[in-house]
Amino acid sequence: MIFMKNYLGNNMSNIEIEQCTQSVLDSIKSDEYAGYDPPFDGLNSKLFDRFPPNLKNSIFGLLFLQFNKRSPINFRCLLGVAKKRNPKGIGIIILGLLQDYYRTNDDAYLKEAQKLADWLLAQRCDISKWEHSCWGISL
Repeated sequence: MIFMKNYLGNNMSNIEIEQCTQSVLDSIKSDEYAGYDPPFDGLNSKLFDRFPPNLKNSIFGLLFLQFNKRSPINFRCLLGVAKKRNPKGIGIIILGLLQDYYRTNDDAYLKEAQKLADWLLAQRCDISKWEHSCWGISL
């Protein structure tokens, strides 16, 4: 909460900060903690399922990627790019939930962090092939 006060200035009350935090949490929960990965997720478009597989690796794929990356309008929904969970994003959300738990002692934050941590551990790359835990991203 100290970070939020420093970042947002001292003009916000604790109640307003709590409402803002809850609003963000409700929003990301409603999407099941999934979202777009703006720089590169255009190549996950369902549009590519209708064309030869090598089209994605051609100049067309590069142009399509740049179009999605630089367009001021988000066409991802129209192009069939699904929202997905990102392991790094989930890790950051877990850290935020733990800070909320320490700040409020509300077990709901701790339970939500545990649920996301269980998901994160289940997404690890094959531990028989990798010495340490690691995750991939959906590109």
